Amino acid sequence: MKISGRIRAAYNYRFNFAGDDNHQKNRFYLQQARVRFGGSLYEVFEYDVHLEFRSYDEVLEAKDLRMTYKPASIFAVSAGQFKVPYLNREETQTLLDELKKVLGTGS
Repeated sequence: MKISGRIRAAYNYRFNFAGDDNHQKNRFYLQQARVRFGGSLYEVFEYDVHLEFRSYDEVLEAKDLRMTYKPASIFAVSAGQFKVPYLNREETQTLLDELKKVLGTGS
C-alpha cells in the first residue's frame, strides 16, 4: 500500500489595538489536507482512495474512489468515482446517479 498526501497550512497575524482583548486573532490553521491510499490485493484488484479535508467549510470529501479488477493484462474493469484516465478532465458519474436516472427519481 502506498500512502501520500499534502497539507496546506496558514498563519494569520493581526495587530492588537488598545482595548482589544481578542487573542485568537494570531493563529496557525489548516486550510486543506489531502491523503491518498493506493495499492493492490491478490494481484488482480487495484484500489485508489483520495480524500480531502477543508477547514474553511469543515468538509471531508472523497475526490477519487476507484476499484479495478484486472484478471488479465489485456482486460480491466474499473468502478467508483474517478476522473476519466485518458481525458483527465471530467468526472464519471457514479452508479447511484445512473440508477436515479433509470428509475426517474433524480435529476
